[in-house]
Amino acid sequence: MQKKWWNPVSWMQFALEAIWSVLSGIWTAILGIFGIHPTAPRGAHENIKLGDVDDAAAAEADKQALADLMNAEMTPADVVLAYASAGLMDRPTVDLGKLTPEQQDWLVSLSDGDLALLSASGHPSCEMSLRALKAIPYLTKLRAESAPEAAPEPIVLQTKENLIRERYIEVVRGLHLSKKPFSRG
Repeated sequence: MQKKWWNPVSWMQFALEAIWSVLSGIWTAILGIFGIHPTAPRGAHENIKLGDVDDAAAAEADKQALADLMNAEMTPADVVLAYASAGLMDRPTVDLGKLTPEQQDWLVSLSDGDLALLSASGHPSCEMSLRALKAIPYLTKLRAESAPEAAPEPIVLQTKENLIRERYIEVVRGLHLSKKPFSRG
């Protein structure tokens, strides 16, 4: 049965709901001042059966097996290409386990410009660069495509240790230290 506008019970219900919402808002604000935050009402839960959970677990296991298989088939040059192609926030998630510690140090110390050049150059360039431990872009492939918008910044003469420390802080922690953190002046 529909509520009619002339029904006084519907007016009363509307007035009580309005009063209740105002009072509950005031009460919530008072509790919030003292650091007590009432929990939001939870929605109805889905009717999940044991078979649904098993299916989801099997699907996740299949995805993990596929990811492990793809990682097992990657060569060190594929790892370099994946790291160079990854975005700034995704680089720490690339598994560098297939590389030696020297190769890992070299790869992490590359500038964003060098990584962009390696990414654009492709697999053969990554393989040559990994063997030489220096960025060797494949120039004919780069000339065939459009020119890069911005040239990579020149590397200031630094020791390898300082360069790796700065890159680590930039990439992993998201900070850029232009000066020493605790120096005066």
